[in-house]
Amino acid sequence: MESPHAEQWQVRSKELRAQAKQMISPEAKSLMLGVADDYEHLTQIAEAMALIRSVLASAIGESRIQDPAMLEPPGSGNAS
Repeated sequence: MESPHAEQWQVRSKELRAQAKQMISPEAKSLMLGVADDYEHLTQIAEAMALIRSVLASAIGESRIQDPAMLEPPGSGNAS
């Protein structure tokens, strides 16, 4: 996993699944597993966001190398 946020959600999901195994009440167990599923979904979202950030950072870095005007701060008036 590339994202510390994804790792946090994954850990929480595993913790809840372990707790759900110990539940006696089927309703409580079902609720715990539902929340664990939600945490898994958050894990996937965090991983996707990390990938998007990585791709965007690469694209910005590459475009700055290809277009020297990108090195100028916005509003400086030097970019064409």
